[in-house]
Amino acid sequence: MVSRSIVEKGQVHDLSNSGSGACASIEEAVEHYRELVRGNRDAFLPDLAMSLNNQANLQSEVGKRAEALASIEEAVEHYRELVRGNRDAFLPNLVTSYSTWGLILDGQEGIEKFAEGLQLITPFAQKLPQAHLPLAVNLRQTYIQACQKAGVEPDAALLQPIAELMQAERAASDEPES
Repeated sequence: MVSRSIVEKGQVHDLSNSGSGACASIEEAVEHYRELVRGNRDAFLPDLAMSLNNQANLQSEVGKRAEALASIEEAVEHYRELVRGNRDAFLPNLVTSYSTWGLILDGQEGIEKFAEGLQLITPFAQKLPQAHLPLAVNLRQTYIQACQKAGVEPDAALLQPIAELMQAERAASDEPES
């Protein structure tokens, strides 16, 4: 598909540290997915949301903060819509976008986005840790680092359920096989 090859081209540009070429490629992919969404929203909205998340990451990396915020806000809006239709399938993507959003923002605003993502993923990690605990652990660590950087005390109640799951996973992996 044309958009996938455009995104891959953007990733190649990104790997070669050519930010402007990667930005142009991902912008092209986003516009292509916008056109596809107009024709078949259900089929292509997940691809548009993913492309917008990738675009936000890249825009942030090259110092285009305002553009990155616009892209991630749109990605989150689309993922929220997708979650309303199929929570199990799209909630991890929404959480990943909250993480991206938190990284783009600084200080308390970023911390709030990480916390929102943690609140969303925690029940999923509790229900199916094999699938969702890695994302929850990663987001937990990013949240803690953001709090430390901002000189803010992390919310222990928010962190506790993931810490308990991590402890249970360690204990299970330490048990000898029968």
